[in-house]
Amino acid sequence: MVAIGQRSRRDFLKAMSAMSLVGVALPRASMAWAPENRLSFIIDRFERRLYVRSGQRTLRDYDVAVGKPDHPTPTGSWKISRVDINPDWTPPDSPWSADREYKPPGHPRNPMGRARLVFDPPYSIHGTDVLDSLGRAASHGSVRVANPVALELAELLLFEDGQWQGERWFQAMVDRPDEMFRFMLDATVPIDIVDRLAER
Repeated sequence: MVAIGQRSRRDFLKAMSAMSLVGVALPRASMAWAPENRLSFIIDRFERRLYVRSGQRTLRDYDVAVGKPDHPTPTGSWKISRVDINPDWTPPDSPWSADREYKPPGHPRNPMGRARLVFDPPYSIHGTDVLDSLGRAASHGSVRVANPVALELAELLLFEDGQWQGERWFQAMVDRPDEMFRFMLDATVPIDIVDRLAER
């Protein structure tokens, strides 16, 4: 996770950028709706990558798992409006989950991982410990990231929304995996899911 502490938003975004393994320059047309320095996410279904953006600058990019061909991740534009730490799981109203049961936070068969970022219920970005699914079409429509990444993104969104209360506060939630903590975001973050980004 990124340790935010009492740093400013600018310092935090600089720290994220400094940790980026690749300086990816996304085409401006893909992010034309993002105001200067506004935080936004973009997911490329073909590349199976998630990009965290500040204005036109890519701060980080991550491997993701997207939906299987028979359960594709939808394309379109939404806003991330909710962050759940230690999420529960309610099976969606869909044939594939007809025999599945509710899983509380911390249940070993809860597929939501350590954090969930909701943009179009039941679709979300959520954590997973099934790391070999990343980079593949493996989910039932939502977007999977590694659990440490899910927590890092949750930190960033809470910081962006002004709800961040410090590292110890966040770690205290992480250390209570059987209890869900839900945050509704006032500063919703745009997310754009596309089939394939334009040639760079």
